Amino acid sequence: HPLTRLISRTSAGLALVLAIVGHGPIAEAQTLDATTRVQVDLTPTADASIIDNFPFDGLPEAFEADLAGDVQLNSAFHDSRAVIEFDLNALPAGARIRRAQLRAPVVGKAVGPDATSLPVEVRAFSSNGALNLSDFHRGRFEGVFDALPIPANGTTAKVDVTPTVIAINENSSRRLVGFVLRTTAQGGIAVGTLETGKPAILR
Repeated sequence: HPLTRLISRTSAGLALVLAIVGHGPIAEAQTLDATTRVQVDLTPTADASIIDNFPFDGLPEAFEADLAGDVQLNSAFHDSRAVIEFDLNALPAGARIRRAQLRAPVVGKAVGPDATSLPVEVRAFSSNGALNLSDFHRGRFEGVFDALPIPANGTTAKVDVTPTVIAINENSSRRLVGFVLRTTAQGGIAVGTLETGKPAILR
């Protein structure tokens, strides 16, 4: 695997951070009214990388569960996109999300010597509860970060995903949210995953 030979994995995770408002008293919280701001940590239900091998036809062929955090474009080999899914049903009953941020620790990176940027695009979608090859193309654009200046030592890249997470939490019967990370530049990164032992969290 071209990217894997060039990166060093660490025990880092991918973090989606949510600030929520809960109603009623909460342990260890001091408040003068009925509204308390709390943070809740959720782990992902699944993560994987989905691969479209060369020659590219837009039809992904396989999952790479053992390389779940790989986000890479190599025009001679493949287009690899990371998919991560969270279950919002684990949030406290009656909680209202105020803020949601996807935080992706970069734990590996492969770029050419002349690279001037490494854009990583984040897309979000309402999940059906299972990883599917069709997730390769899914998602509403949430934002993009340049991974080139980010050290591959677990340093966190951040993208705000508040509107989509709120919409899925309030309007989807399943309340499952998925994220796709992809790049359009030659090169790639690896982000922390379930296989590292310190998986993504939803906070």
